[in-house]
Amino acid sequence: MSTTLLQTMDEQAADELDTSLGSLPPREPTTAEKMRGLPWSIFTNLTNTFFVQFTFFGSVFVLFLNQLGLDKGQIGFLLSPVHFAGLIALFVAPYTARFGYKRTFVSFYTTRKIIAAFLIITPWFAGRFGPMGALYYVASVVILFALVRAIEETAYYPWVQQFVPNAIRGKYSAASSIATTASGFVAVTIASYIIGISSGYWGFQLLIGVGVLFGLVSAW
Repeated sequence: MSTTLLQTMDEQAADELDTSLGSLPPREPTTAEKMRGLPWSIFTNLTNTFFVQFTFFGSVFVLFLNQLGLDKGQIGFLLSPVHFAGLIALFVAPYTARFGYKRTFVSFYTTRKIIAAFLIITPWFAGRFGPMGALYYVASVVILFALVRAIEETAYYPWVQQFVPNAIRGKYSAASSIATTASGFVAVTIASYIIGISSGYWGFQLLIGVGVLFGLVSAW
């Protein structure tokens, strides 16, 4: 009977140990593991630069809006949501922390690339509903993109503090800056060439499509 009692106590102790281990937070990556991931982070920033230049943030987007027949006031209106949407960070920050910074960033970072793809069909709205139809359509896409981007950015900055070791944060920022500057120069050069040889909308649609592909690669 004593043997049976001891076995029962051992089983209970094992169950309690498993339960306590299961409740522990996930192990934080070591510095060596973080270091191995940094080149991929820089690659993400590099490929994302093409997305940035070919979609909402470069001169391509402004020229695209001008090609749609929008005036300066309308173009300025469409450029503003991306900057003002950051105000929602105060409200969404607690939820990004609860959901997880990395999970929030990856989810919304990928989502905004998909949203940008809807710019490709803007000429159809312009042809069917005129410049005002294009304005309303692009405004809807831009506002949705801006809100998703604001949530993603809210999660990114706390997360980057976690995956970049403090000792090399300056070197990481410098390397990332060099990569994005070089890729930005290449992107602008390519965009200038494509727009120069194209007529109508196809050059802009091509650049936006390529930019979205680069964006999805950066999310992968």
